[in-house]
Amino acid sequence: MINYSSPMADTPYYLKSDHQVLDTDRCLKLGLSTDKYNAANQSRDDVWRDWPTNYDGVGGDGATMLVYDALRRSYNTIAVWIGSYVGAEELFSFAHDTLNCTYLDPEHDVDLAPLVLGSQSQGLTVVELAGAYSIFNDGKFTTPHYWTEIYDSDGNLYLDNSKRVTTVQAIDPAAATIMNRLLSNVWKKPGTANGMKPETE
Repeated sequence: MINYSSPMADTPYYLKSDHQVLDTDRCLKLGLSTDKYNAANQSRDDVWRDWPTNYDGVGGDGATMLVYDALRRSYNTIAVWIGSYVGAEELFSFAHDTLNCTYLDPEHDVDLAPLVLGSQSQGLTVVELAGAYSIFNDGKFTTPHYWTEIYDSDGNLYLDNSKRVTTVQAIDPAAATIMNRLLSNVWKKPGTANGMKPETE
């Protein structure tokens, strides 16, 4: 969370919005940032910027923090920092063009707050989010769909939607596995979803 009492509250890094998706977009962008083949993922020691602070003040002392710990404790500051390395244009292109998140607005949502923290101008649909999260299963994105083929009682093809369904390799399979494991850590103490893991899992 962002501490709105900080001087950053009036800057474009994070804007309050009624259409926030919260942590879902952060997970997608972190997945893109773990892809070692993405040119945006270069370590840079020459850049320093003042960042917003986390709500509880933890993690803002300049100490090194693992992405593993930051994600499971929902530290937005680390997510913004990682998003800045990938870049707003790259994040937007990936979410809009590769993951078909068409509700993202190219005029208002090409920035870190909408893309990393989820404060888009219109938000995303549940179907878009479910489709986007599917990349953490082997890195493949399949166009969200409710059905592929419908047959009548005689076994004849009545409706065919399969031509509209496409699958692409959105991120490297290894990056997908890493993100899958990182996401599962929110269920472990001191994760933000500690104690909420479904019993069927």
